[in-house]
Amino acid sequence: MLRLLLLQPPRGALSALPALAAAPGAPLAAAGALDRSWGTAAATAAAVAGSGAPDKPGRRPPAPARPKPAPEQRALPRRNHQIRAPQLLVIFPDGSKEVLSAALAREAAASLGLDLVEVNPRASPPVARILDYSQLAHEAALKADAAGKARRAAAKLATPKEMQFSARIADHDLEVKLRKVTAWLEQGARVQLVVKHGREEEAAAQEALDYLLARLSAGCAVEAGAKQVQRRAVSLLVKPLGAAAGEPDGGVSDGG
Repeated sequence: MLRLLLLQPPRGALSALPALAAAPGAPLAAAGALDRSWGTAAATAAAVAGSGAPDKPGRRPPAPARPKPAPEQRALPRRNHQIRAPQLLVIFPDGSKEVLSAALAREAAASLGLDLVEVNPRASPPVARILDYSQLAHEAALKADAAGKARRAAAKLATPKEMQFSARIADHDLEVKLRKVTAWLEQGARVQLVVKHGREEEAAAQEALDYLLARLSAGCAVEAGAKQVQRRAVSLLVKPLGAAAGEPDGGVSDGG
């Protein structure tokens, strides 16, 4: 905006030139008027630039970036001075138990070089163990990671795999694809078998699908209502024998 103000003459500056030219001392008066007009425009542009106002009227300044959410904190039991109960049932490393005040329990844990960790805050009195807190946190992290992997593996079981064939597939390609399908079935995956065909190859495509099912019948079963007949393809959804529907990698298609 500053550049535009400096390049364009102020309003009224050019219209005042004929009147100034007709008056006595016209050249000097015209020069003074233009200097004052340009000076006013430059001051206005500098004020706008210094104030940080938006370039165009009505345009809002960009919104500040939202802060990223903090990483999820794993819930760990209270330890040492975080325990608020006045009395505790303390379980020592050798398995012995004793009801102690919180202060005496902390002293006993410190004398062993370990931590006092609250394991059952709802009991009466609350139960605490003397153990290595860092080892407990490490085991909790391992359990959380294992649970996360199990959730991700279960999520991958939602969408079947897909393997595409053609009605005129070569023998070598057929064997390669069948080995891949067999591996998926052994991993517990459902597999969508798709046989593509040309305009006059519907019967050949159906025969090919029946052949695939016969080759895989030892390790799979057809899901009820899973057969689909399309304009240029026939497909069938199979699942492992005696296993729930699922697969290791969601929705990957291998055409051929």
